[in-house]
Amino acid sequence: MVLEYFCSDHDTLCCRSCMASAHRSCEKLLAIEVSAKGVKSSARYEEIVKHVTTLNSAVKELEDKKRQVLITLKDSKLTVKQDVNNFKARLQKRIQEIEAALMSEIDTIHTDLSNEANENLEKICDRRRKIQNIAEQFEFISKHGSESQTFMLIDNIKEELNCHDNEFQKLLLSHRCDKRQ
Repeated sequence: MVLEYFCSDHDTLCCRSCMASAHRSCEKLLAIEVSAKGVKSSARYEEIVKHVTTLNSAVKELEDKKRQVLITLKDSKLTVKQDVNNFKARLQKRIQEIEAALMSEIDTIHTDLSNEANENLEKICDRRRKIQNIAEQFEFISKHGSESQTFMLIDNIKEELNCHDNEFQKLLLSHRCDKRQ
């Protein structure tokens, strides 16, 4: 059914059917139009705007840092290979036995780290696209939607934003691990 009410007791939107069954004893059950009054000038609205903006900036910054990690990994690979070649020149006999193993190990480590960094970058890009989509929806509804639509959007995206925030924290932790390597 159409969502027509907001239950302050449960902080949720509900329809007539839910109102009659799950929210029968609730004292703070109001029509969305009443609950939404003044939502665009509310602290909740400002909090969502700030949250979306902050999260979008943070993901963009992490994306830039991940790109830099990929460049650093490539540079590190070249540096390590050069070190191996210098070592080979000084210890020609022993290096001939070890060279193939070291090069292979370097390539494997680089491949593993690059794959992991690329996977993380893809996750970050995906998060950024999702957050950008939310930001665009929010901006469109803010400009063109009614207060009820804005209120409903805020209510619908708050948990999704928290989910993105949690995933962002995991990606940040992953980035800190990358920097230690």
